[in-house]
Amino acid sequence: MHDRLIGICSTDFDRPVEPALGKMILLAVIFRCLDPIMILGSSSGVRDIFVAPPERRAEANRVRNSFVRNTGSDHMALVNAFREWRTIRDRDGMHAAHRFAEENFLHRGALRTLDATTLQIEELLVKAGIIPQVRRHERNRSEIGHPSSNEFSDHVPLVKALTLAGMYPNIAVASGGRGFRTPNESFSMIHPTSIHYTNRSDSGMPFGTLVTFTTKAKSNDGGTLLLRTVTEARPLMAILFGGKLESSGTIIEIDGWLPFQVPPQAVKTTKDFRICLDRVCIPSMLVIDAR
Repeated sequence: MHDRLIGICSTDFDRPVEPALGKMILLAVIFRCLDPIMILGSSSGVRDIFVAPPERRAEANRVRNSFVRNTGSDHMALVNAFREWRTIRDRDGMHAAHRFAEENFLHRGALRTLDATTLQIEELLVKAGIIPQVRRHERNRSEIGHPSSNEFSDHVPLVKALTLAGMYPNIAVASGGRGFRTPNESFSMIHPTSIHYTNRSDSGMPFGTLVTFTTKAKSNDGGTLLLRTVTEARPLMAILFGGKLESSGTIIEIDGWLPFQVPPQAVKTTKDFRICLDRVCIPSMLVIDAR
C-alpha cells in the first residue's frame, strides 16, 4: 500500500517525495497522529527550515535547540518550530509569522514550501479516500487532518516510534566515544547541526544508545560519515517498528546486526506483541488500499 501512496505522490505532486513518506503516513493514519508525521514526511523534499548565519551560528543553534523541548529529537524540533509558526500565522497573520521566523532563525521560504507540501499531500490523501475532507473551521490548531486523526499527535514517544518506522533502516547505535555504528558502516558521527552533536572534549552519548536519522553526509574533508537530523530512540521502538526479528535465549536481534538483551520473562511477550502489531497494521493498510 505505501508503494501505491508513493506512486500517487510521484505522479500528481510537484515535488519529489521520499519512499519513507508512504509508510509513515499510513502508520500515522492508523495511530492517529497525522499532523506531525505529515510534517516530517513532507520535509524530506524541502530545504531545512532552520538557518544559521555564520556570524550568529551559536545563537542560531541555541534557538534551534530550544525547539527540541526535552524530546531528544531533531525531528521534534522541526515539528515544534513549524507548528508554532503555523499557529502564529493563522492566529495573528503573516506579518507576525514573518517576525517569528526572523527572531527564531527560520527560513520563511522553506516554511511556506513545507506548508504547501503538507496541504498538497493532504489533498491527494483525501482524493484517494484515505482520510476525510476537513473544512478550515473543523481543524484543531491548524493541524492537517480531522481532529480524530490527531488524537495522539502530541504523544512524543509515539511520534518518535513512527519516525523510526518511516526512516528505517536509518538507525545507528552508539559504539563508544562519539562514534556510531549503522547497518552498513562501522563508524559514523553525529552532524554538528544536531542537538546530539558533541565536540572532542565531550564523551558523546552513552554506549548502546539507539538513534534514528534522516540522511547521511560526508564531512568536509570526506573522511567521516555524518548522521543528519537525529532522534534518540528506545530499544522497544526498534523492536516493534524495525526490521526482522530473530531471538536466541534472552537476545532479540534485528536484521542480524542489532542485538538487545531482554529480561527472560519479557521475551515471549515482546515477540507476541510485535506479531500482534503486524497483524493489526497490515490488514489496516489493506483496508486503506481497498478504498
